[in-house]
Amino acid sequence: MEAAFPNMKGVKKLIIRARGRGLSFFEVAPEYIRSFTDSVIISIAAITGAELPESDLLANSLSKEVEVLLNDFGYSDLTLEEVLLAVRLNYSSSFKNPYGTDFEIGVAGNRVNVAFLSVVLNNYKTYRDFMDIEFENKIKSKL
Repeated sequence: MEAAFPNMKGVKKLIIRARGRGLSFFEVAPEYIRSFTDSVIISIAAITGAELPESDLLANSLSKEVEVLLNDFGYSDLTLEEVLLAVRLNYSSSFKNPYGTDFEIGVAGNRVNVAFLSVVLNNYKTYRDFMDIEFENKIKSKL
């Protein structure tokens, strides 16, 4: 898709690139789900400075809740790169809601948590879905 829109820049280019890297969550084999969710959790900690879970019990629960968020709340089509980009964009002044309202800024808190990830992914998905509509309209206009 990046080749189809060579003049694309900024956030849109980052999103297109992230979409093309790796498998979407729903495509990940069951034996690699935990690796995917753990990568999300560790990267959130690295990006935000939030602390990792202190116990195995909490780490297992957090990993499972990330899986539920991705699977059951409309984010299973995202790649790992997209999830991590969404967290990074949360702190970017160039990431603006295309509908004119401000995005809710996710606040990580002291520990990695699913509430933060939910806000961040909702913002990202809003932007990504808007891009899909833009692309569709551009393609239709060329037919």
